[in-house]
Amino acid sequence: MILSTETCAEMLSISVTHLQRLARAGSIPASKPGKTWVFLLGDVVEWLQKRRHISVASEPPAPVVQRKRGRPRNTTHLGIS
Repeated sequence: MILSTETCAEMLSISVTHLQRLARAGSIPASKPGKTWVFLLGDVVEWLQKRRHISVASEPPAPVVQRKRGRPRNTTHLGIS
C-alpha cells in the first residue's frame, strides 16, 4: 500500500515537514517520483520495528536514587550506577 506524506506523517504522529526531512536524509525509506514523497506501508512498519528494537536495546533505564524528600532524580549525568 502506498502512503502519501500526509497519511504517513499522521500514522507516525509527526509533522509533514519532519517526515520530509527524514526522507531527504534517507533516514526513512521513501521515494520521490516527481514532486511529492511516497512511502510504502510495509517499509514504514519495518522501519518502525527496527527503531523500537534499537531504542530499547541501546537505552537502558537510567538509575534512580531515592531522596529523603521530593521527587526521585535521574543520576545519569552524575555517573552513578
